[in-house]
Amino acid sequence: METAGRKPGEAAIFVYRKGNGGAFVSESPAVVAQGGTIWVVNLTECPAEVEFPDRSFDPAEASLAPRGGAQQFTAVGAQGYHEYDVELDCGKGVRQEVEGNSRPGAIIDP
Repeated sequence: METAGRKPGEAAIFVYRKGNGGAFVSESPAVVAQGGTIWVVNLTECPAEVEFPDRSFDPAEASLAPRGGAQQFTAVGAQGYHEYDVELDCGKGVRQEVEGNSRPGAIIDP
């Protein structure tokens, strides 16, 4: 059964801006089944860099184009909570770290 265009075991994370100009990710943490996938979609006007520092997802890092750039990541790590980092490259040497609920993360369930 598909839910909102996603298959079971899939999750989606959106990188977006709020009215105050801050950059955020939602859903955070994202929950995905072991071997499942997470789609990260960049809705901002700047290119985004995504990285899973503990290499719990394949690929472990990717660059996303602005305004709709997306990448699929497959859970290859152990069950548990895995942090990820997202940075926007807004040009002219300006980089902005993206915020989550506490720290952007993904939970891999068995």
